Amino acid sequence: MEVKNPFPDEVLMMSDIYSAPELKLYYCKHMCPLGKDFPDIKPEGLDRISIKALSSFRKISAAKELLLDITEDGIITEDEKGDLNKVIQTLDEVSEIAQSLRMWAEKNLE
Repeated sequence: MEVKNPFPDEVLMMSDIYSAPELKLYYCKHMCPLGKDFPDIKPEGLDRISIKALSSFRKISAAKELLLDITEDGIITEDEKGDLNKVIQTLDEVSEIAQSLRMWAEKNLE
């Protein structure tokens, strides 16, 4: 069975017509080679998104301090690489929450 991928313009139109911004994210993640490393964003309610956002804001404060400690001398040593990965994971989490909120807003505020 041959599977045909839709063109990006078709995905945009379907997303608009059906008020389904998750179609764009799915296309970018699963059908476009440039988006293969994008996180999977699943539709969630505003209450869940808000709780996740508030939780991640606490983590951002700790990540900020950690990043300052790591980079203050301008050198990232071997023992600091693990901490830098923690900072990057926190930033990725914030990015996912922002995308989730954006998708919710596109779906519910138009």
